[in-house]
Amino acid sequence: MNWVSLFSKKLLTFSITAIVCSTAVFAETTVITADRMIDVANGKVVKQAAVIVTDNIITASGRLKDLTVPNEATRIDLGNATLMPGLMDMHVHLTSDATRHGYKRLEVSLPRAAITGVKHAKATLDAGFTTVRNVGAPGFADVALRDAINAGDVVGPRMFVAGPSLGVTGGHCDSNLLPYEYDNYSEGVADGPWEVRKKVSANLSPHTNKNEALS
Repeated sequence: MNWVSLFSKKLLTFSITAIVCSTAVFAETTVITADRMIDVANGKVVKQAAVIVTDNIITASGRLKDLTVPNEATRIDLGNATLMPGLMDMHVHLTSDATRHGYKRLEVSLPRAAITGVKHAKATLDAGFTTVRNVGAPGFADVALRDAINAGDVVGPRMFVAGPSLGVTGGHCDSNLLPYEYDNYSEGVADGPWEVRKKVSANLSPHTNKNEALS
């Protein structure tokens, strides 16, 4: 069984972020210790802290001396570090490339955007964000990325996805870079209530999961 605990080497504050594993026949326990831990539930800093992870689930946390640690547990001592819960980002576009502006965006194919999402998903998790809300991606690339993360194919945070961004013709969610004669517009363009309903229905398809769509 493999697990990934993501603690940034560049920061003094470390986040317990994610555990990625394969199926195991027996329980495996890991104890992570550090000088301190942020207890957000009680609003205090716990000194000489420990987190117990059993079968990839955090089962206990607090002061090390107050916890019952199995003798066979694997121990990881992070020394002068601060443990804290994973962060959440409620507005991301993991499949987008912020370095490509204007007409450079026209060079990005849908498959390339999906691959960019894989890179950004790992970087987001490495930064300590364990849950994100992806508010729009072309071609349901965010759905594919979420499913790949859930399947363990790629590393990334828990994703709540939206599918293609919806908006009016010429609006923020439209493609407005090419001249009129190219008749180019984004897949999420919808004008009027009935067009919007149709687009929303598509985004609420089983591929998106109506409980997670955020458009």
